[in-house]
Amino acid sequence: MTNYTFNPDAFAEASALLSNYYGIELLPSISRKDDTIVLETSLDIDGIRKIFEDLPGVSGNDPTVLDALILLSSYIKSNAPLLDEESFAKATKAYIRQDVLRLFIFCEENKCSYEGITIRRPENTIDDVVPEVTLNILDKTEKTAKISVKPDVESAKDALITFVGKYNQAIGQLNILSQNKQELIDEMDYLTDEEKKAQREKLGMFLSDSSLNTLKSNVQAITQARYPFNENAEITMLSQIGIATNASSYSGYTPSKLRGYLEIDEKKLDAELEKHLEDIKNIFGYDTDGDLIIDSGIGYKLDKQLTAYVQTGGIFALKTSGLDTKIKASEQKITRLESQMEQKEADLRNKYGQMEGALNSLENQQTTISNFSNRGNKE
Repeated sequence: MTNYTFNPDAFAEASALLSNYYGIELLPSISRKDDTIVLETSLDIDGIRKIFEDLPGVSGNDPTVLDALILLSSYIKSNAPLLDEESFAKATKAYIRQDVLRLFIFCEENKCSYEGITIRRPENTIDDVVPEVTLNILDKTEKTAKISVKPDVESAKDALITFVGKYNQAIGQLNILSQNKQELIDEMDYLTDEEKKAQREKLGMFLSDSSLNTLKSNVQAITQARYPFNENAEITMLSQIGIATNASSYSGYTPSKLRGYLEIDEKKLDAELEKHLEDIKNIFGYDTDGDLIIDSGIGYKLDKQLTAYVQTGGIFALKTSGLDTKIKASEQKITRLESQMEQKEADLRNKYGQMEGALNSLENQQTTISNFSNRGNKE
């Protein structure tokens, strides 16, 4: 009998795996003293290594692998003590099917450390360690490789610039549809001549419709409001990160600044993104009641506001339905009036024909009377 001393960390992993995947509990021949874990066994440790040398993905130098193999082999030996060496090897290799082997052997090739915790995976893809990050291990490294995961500030900046651009386009369309001012289109110097021509056809199309002005006022209020997502929040408004209707702090009068368009102070935006990226994320969407569902923020409120207008059965749909009803009623009225006009025209033509016939009859009678009178005078 010999004593085999386990690596404490490897033993914990190996025994947990054997328990989870095989239902194997610890053997009574294992003893613990302080941090030392010892197995009294008659197994040939070098022989166990040789048993698994031809199985793919097994590293005999990995303490976790070796401890797992020794634990499993000890379990088999204790249940079949009379097996000869050859039969024992066959039984052990048959017990560990290769598909199960991949589940419980953590190879050195796919090992990493995250915040001080050693992590091994049977596959080359690790996607359950760093939230929203997938690590693809392509090859061995000559030395320990350090991976740093940092926020993508540049992408966040691009997203904010895109947001401001889309917002200004929407405000521009609302202005064109609800007002009849040529300068609204002239100020859009990014439009081509063809695009400007198309916009002129829309100018003031909904001048008398108050719903667009209401929508514009609401979205402006949303982008200008404060969003204190917690008591320690340093950034609660867009204006604090350099996004506002007068971000350049120009004090003169410019009509375009009164249209509601947002501007960007790029230097201020860059500085705040470096210092308060998490705060900036939160003002666009955060949870206020602890149910892990976003229920406030600029993004949430804009989506809610616009959805009320564009969803099925929303404000635009109701207005469109109302207009369709009016158009249909007008078309029916026009059809009815056209039918009445045709009937009236037919009646008038009939009366005109009768009148013309009566007039011809009177003219004939007058001619007859005149002829009779002329003959009387001659006699």
